[in-house]
Amino acid sequence: ALALPPSTTGTAILVQLAERRLLLDVMNTAAAQLSSGKLDLGPIDTLLSDYSAPGVMKSMSDMFAKGLPPEPTGIPLKSLPGLTSSIGGMHGIWAIAGEPKVGKSTLAWQLALDVGQTIPVVYYDFENGFATIAHRLKEVFGNDVDRLRRGTERIYYRDSIRSLDSDLSHVAPPALVVVDSLQKLPASVEFHREGIVKWVHRLEALKKRGYSVLEISEISRANYGDVRPFVGIFKETGEIEYSADVGAQMTRFSDNETHFHIVAHRHRNVSGRVAVLQRHHSWWFRETQ
Repeated sequence: ALALPPSTTGTAILVQLAERRLLLDVMNTAAAQLSSGKLDLGPIDTLLSDYSAPGVMKSMSDMFAKGLPPEPTGIPLKSLPGLTSSIGGMHGIWAIAGEPKVGKSTLAWQLALDVGQTIPVVYYDFENGFATIAHRLKEVFGNDVDRLRRGTERIYYRDSIRSLDSDLSHVAPPALVVVDSLQKLPASVEFHREGIVKWVHRLEALKKRGYSVLEISEISRANYGDVRPFVGIFKETGEIEYSADVGAQMTRFSDNETHFHIVAHRHRNVSGRVAVLQRHHSWWFRETQ
């Protein structure tokens, strides 16, 4: 039972209850870590950052008393100006699907390098491995290691996402989180689809904290060779397109040409093919129209 003075208001009671719940969650998280013998400040930091004490309710009119907040704007993609113009730049959650070898990882790294000129990028790569990525990036930068180092100063590479909470405790928003790919996220074999759904919701929550998210997705084998993009193309679960601000599909037109289609856009009335991408070399795209 709470021992509160008679003068305590209802709001104060709610604040104390919320703080006690938070303390209990922190204690349970710390106890689990103590039991495992592994310290990870990430989950505790997430609990603290998500905490919001109950306060006085304000009408939206009151919230506009000092004017409108700045309009959300996307980060321009300098290497892909046409895509920036059509979609509005990197903002919120992007989900990009496509067949194997269509260039999803190539485009993801190109977007990361563009965004990394402005804000930090945390790249979770389950497809390639650091040595492979390093040599691909060396090719992108013309075999100039000094340019490569300057171009990746704000990019952080991980081959496991289990350190997500800890990583983001060191990389504050605004920042971009890249997951390549969703279907390779850790989940049980028996309940793989349910595991992917939980990860999608977890990544969606990052947007509320000020992060942007780029999700790379596979498509079902039954859709291989289908060049008619549609919103249900994402493999495993419809939660991917439901959570995304921008849903896109890459289709192969020829060995050297890939088409980029918008299948869903939460904030703009845009759909269909918005860019034709041609490989400049193995690991870089240029727009041709």
